Formats: sequence, C-alpha cells, structure tokens
Amino acid sequence: MRPAKTDTHAGGPSPSTSSTSRTWSFYTNDPAEKRTSVSGGGEIHQAEVKRGRAVLKILGPPNTLRKDQAISSVDLTVDVDPSENVARLELDGNRTMLRQGEWSDWYHASFPLITGLKSAAGIFRVYLQQVHPYLRLYVSPVNLDPADPALPISTPATFSRTLADAVGPYYTEGIAEETGAYRAGIFSRAEFLTQSKKVLADSMRMFRRELDQFHDGLLFYYFSSVDQNSHMLWGRYEDDLLEIYKTVDIAIGEAMQKAGNDTRLVVLSDHGFARWDRAVHLNTFLMKQGFLTLDDPTKTGDITQTGRVWSFDKLHRSLSTVSIEFCHLPPVRLLSLL
Repeated sequence: MRPAKTDTHAGGPSPSTSSTSRTWSFYTNDPAEKRTSVSGGGEIHQAEVKRGRAVLKILGPPNTLRKDQAISSVDLTVDVDPSENVARLELDGNRTMLRQGEWSDWYHASFPLITGLKSAAGIFRVYLQQVHPYLRLYVSPVNLDPADPALPISTPATFSRTLADAVGPYYTEGIAEETGAYRAGIFSRAEFLTQSKKVLADSMRMFRRELDQFHDGLLFYYFSSVDQNSHMLWGRYEDDLLEIYKTVDIAIGEAMQKAGNDTRLVVLSDHGFARWDRAVHLNTFLMKQGFLTLDDPTKTGDITQTGRVWSFDKLHRSLSTVSIEFCHLPPVRLLSLL
C-alpha cells in the first residue's frame, strides 16, 4: 500500500504580512479626506506630494527581532506626471508606469528586519485611482509571498512555491475580495468588481492546475468569490453577480468532465443567501422603549458599552415585544452556493 500524498493550502482567514491582518491602505493628498481609518480593516494616509513626488511608507510585519517589535516598512515612490494622468512607481529600484484607473501587477517587497542580513518577503498590488487634481492610490494588504512565505501557508511547505512557479503570484490572504474598500466608499462598484475578478482569476488558475494534477483520492477546492460578491451585490446588482456565478459554473463543468462516471462530485454550500435590507439593534429598541438608560446620555455611539438595564422584569417583557416586531420582517429566501 503506497503512502498517501497530501497537498494542502491555507484558505479562509489566512494571514497577511501587514501589521494588522487584512489591512489595506489608501493614500491621498485630497484635503477633503479627513478619515484615518475605516471599519473593515482600512487605513487612510495623507500623502505629501512635493514637486510631483510622493514617498509612501508601505507597512509590513512587526519586527520580532527587536524588543519594541517596531513595524517594518518599505518605501514606494510615486512620481506624478505634471500634465498627463499617469504616474511612475518605484520600489527597490524597479520602476513601473501606471495610468489612472490601472492596476499594477504584483510588487515583490523585502521588509528589512536586520539590515543586510534578514528580511521578510511580501507581495502587494497597487491601484492608481486618480492622478489629478489629487493623488488617490490604493495598496492591497501585503500578502505572504507564496514563493517565499514568512509563515507556513501550505503542507508540505514547498507546495506554495510549486504552485507559484506554475501559476505565478497569487492572493494568499484568505477571502481577498476588497469588500472593505467598497463599503467605505473608496472603491466604486466597478472598481470593486475589477478587483474581485482578479481574485477569481487567481483562483481559477490554481483550480485548473490542481484539477489537471488530480488523478485519484480527494480534491477539495473552495471559491470565495460567490460568497463575497453576493454580500455586496445580491438583490441589487444581480447582472454583475451572475457573471461571477457563470465563471464558477464553468469550473464546475470542468470538474464534471474530469470526474467522468466513476468519481463522485460534490458541490457544497456552507450557507444560503437572501437580501438584507434592514437590521434590528436590540439595545436601541430597549432604550427607546424606556427599558435601558445610558450612564452618559450624550454618548450614544456604542450603547452596548455605556448602557445599563434598570429593571430585569421590564426587560423580560420588552423582549416579548421584540419578538412580535420580528414577525413583520419579510420571509427569507435561500439559495445554495458553492
């Protein structure tokens, strides 16, 4: 009996090398942008553009070799054309040109830990959203480089390198569709779709490579694109969402052809989906009904932290009222997903 050969790759919430997992960055010198962070893992940085040049600090992993575990970083230099909507980007001596509205290929960065001796590898992509009148530039979370991961992301450890050699660099950060930038208003719907389709293109290349290598045993493959795009598009932009379904349906067809008649194929969903038009915040309801009062009435931002229930009996009766309110919500529709 020959030993089983098993290759696995991290998916789901696998880490990035950024100082905070899933942290994307947005750089701009637009004075109207006052935010510094947004929910969903984004950081907004004011970019200083002097004589057409901005030097952007791209944050990497904490330097665990230092006592203070300072965050490592690399500099991305952006030279803005004075009249055209184009910019030159430079990282570690490597230069690329981007036009407004264009995505870069993967940048390979070495984040210094001990100068000249030790560094951590990472990869990221850049989207040049706008050049004039203000610079607006998105940088993806710094992904672990599958060809040289700072942390193990596959078993055996060489598998991610083999995969990168076969299909090129790819998103290693789990669930990489940039829903956070879309929710924050940094991305338009068209920009979100462009980015999410890049994630799906990576996924399709890896799927096809593994399907081609598969001969016996078990092949399990997860597509995140249906789930993440449904969260953003379901019930509102269904023509756009249908394109995602069609692409994944092509993958299912290819798996069916490979499986033939002697292999069982399972298409599995971890949950269904429905429109989400409104939500009920229970503490707000209780406060409006007089069953909850605030220690400081001026602070209503997070009443889960500042609130206090005065009467358990009144609270118990109020929950019965809440259940009646729920009866007025529309029925849930479910659809199986891959």
